[in-house]
Amino acid sequence: MITKEFTIKDLNMNYHVGINQINFNLTEFLDSNDLKNEDAALDYIFSLIEIIQSKFKDSVVQFFKTNYILGTKHVFLACYFSQKAFYNKQNISNSKNIELLLYLSAKRQIKSGIDAYGITIDDLKSSNLTYCIISPKNNLTAINKEIYNHLNAGKLELNLTSIDIKKWEQIREFFEITTDQINVILKSIGKSEVQERNDLTLKILALQDLICEKMALLSLEKTKS
Repeated sequence: MITKEFTIKDLNMNYHVGINQINFNLTEFLDSNDLKNEDAALDYIFSLIEIIQSKFKDSVVQFFKTNYILGTKHVFLACYFSQKAFYNKQNISNSKNIELLLYLSAKRQIKSGIDAYGITIDDLKSSNLTYCIISPKNNLTAINKEIYNHLNAGKLELNLTSIDIKKWEQIREFFEITTDQINVILKSIGKSEVQERNDLTLKILALQDLICEKMALLSLEKTKS
């Protein structure tokens, strides 16, 4: 698990974020918890989130798909904007968990956020689950331990930064960002055109900037409404 503490002085807000990936065996999970089917397993995980959040006051635990995740900074930014939205009472959803999915997707439609980032039975079958913990206290390790114990999970090395050109294109298309927009950002850092091989790192940074901009605009849209 990677962890990071954030202090937003302007808002007098301090919080901790942990991002982790675990090995999850669905068959063993069903057997050990006497669950009848995969739907019951998914419901169990959702109820587990509620239990943990009740035990650790003001914490947020959210599992999410990684298909459209552009590295850890993408997650940290979504955490920031969702925390800020609730702090300023400008949240789109009444649920902090859903709000995080909305900012991950930079879309106001709850269905769009859940479809793109919410976990399904297919994710349980994949044996690799990714989640984020947000807490006002430095108790991420304790929360993480609860998740491991309840899910009988195995450890995995967090891998959200392995992005090739195919995944980059997939994320760019999901966020409806054009190559012209990417080029504008690259020009600002001294690159006149998008190159397919040598500049993938720069292209990731450019896409990251534009996703952040979309998150910020999402927040502003709520403010105006």
